[in-house]
Order: sequence, then C-alpha cells, then structure tokens
Amino acid sequence: MKSGNGLWLVLGGLGALVLFAGRKKIKTVGGKVVSFTADALLTAVQAASKNMPIPPYGSLPPGPPEIGPIAAEKSIEALDIGFKPRAVKLLAELNMELAKSGYVAKIVETYRSPARQAYLWGIGRLYQAPGRTGIVTKIRDVSGKHPQRKAFDVAYYRADGIYVGSDEVEKKVAPAIAKFVGRLESAYNVSWGGSWKGNFRDYPHYEDRS
Repeated sequence: MKSGNGLWLVLGGLGALVLFAGRKKIKTVGGKVVSFTADALLTAVQAASKNMPIPPYGSLPPGPPEIGPIAAEKSIEALDIGFKPRAVKLLAELNMELAKSGYVAKIVETYRSPARQAYLWGIGRLYQAPGRTGIVTKIRDVSGKHPQRKAFDVAYYRADGIYVGSDEVEKKVAPAIAKFVGRLESAYNVSWGGSWKGNFRDYPHYEDRS
C-alpha cells in the first residue's frame, strides 16, 4: 500500500510496517518487495518502536530478499586487520577439534553493513525471512562486532557435507565445542556466542574480545 506522502506500508498481523520514506527507492511486484535501497531499510527500522511487542512469527509479512545492500559478506578478508589473523588461526583450530566429533565449521558472514544489521534486527519483529524463525539479533545499529569487522558467523556441517540444523547444533555440536572452546577463547582473545550468560546463546558466532 502506498500512502499519499510517499510511505510504503506492508500490513502485518499487528499493524503496519513502514518500509520506505521517499520516492523511487523501493520496487514491489505483487505486493512483495523485490528491490530497495539501504537508506529505505534503515528508515523502516529506525521508525520501529524499541518497545514494540513481539508478534507471533507466522503472523508477520515476508521481508525483503537478502540481496544488494543486505546480502551477507562472507569473505574473511573483510575482517578488521587486527582481528583477521586471529580469526584465521581460530577457524583452523576450531575445525581441527570439531573433526574429532565429525563436524566442520564454514564462515557464512563476516562484516555486516548498517543496512544488513537493521534488516536482521527486523526479522521476527517486523517481518519473516526464509529459513529463519523468531528473533535473529538484539542489536539494530552499528554498535555490534559485525559492523566493526570484529566478528564472524559460521554454519556447521557433518563430515559428509550435510548441513547441521539448529537442534543438532544445540544438542551435539555445541557440547563438543564447549569442551575445548575456553582454551581457544584465551589463546585468541575471542568470545564464542555459545559461552554467553543468560538465555541467549549464539552458537555460530565468534567475536573479538578486545
């Protein structure tokens, strides 16, 4: 729906999501967002209330596709120059240890642009995204380690190349990592998301502690 002042709205289960403020910055086909600009997405997230209730995931509209300004950066070369050497060694040693349990870790994201950080914050709050369920991140600005180029996320696979889903990660991969990760955290001055205190565990996440 397009309002008279140029705002694009997508109606969700609990209200309207402002996707865009301005003109000719977003394209929709059949009611679905197919292209957009980074500033359009930032406008949407900034317009959202920090204290908004979290709606049932299935009631949310589909979010924009993970292309262009919100595509994931996967290259380890995009990491901070001071963190990259440690990240390379950490990943190598992580995989050496994981191989004993029949698993391997592969980097799926390093640097995260402000627009992508905003997009990920919106998942589970403003819209749904394929292959994801619920809240993805608590950080909606550039204060996190990814926008600072000081973090990377991995996906876990079995030795035969089969992708490992979240249940198996939690029940098998994470316990295996927990046995040796303290040594790696100390050796490379990093923090594993699976070691975080509280209710939130981010098992794919590794970040610089400095």
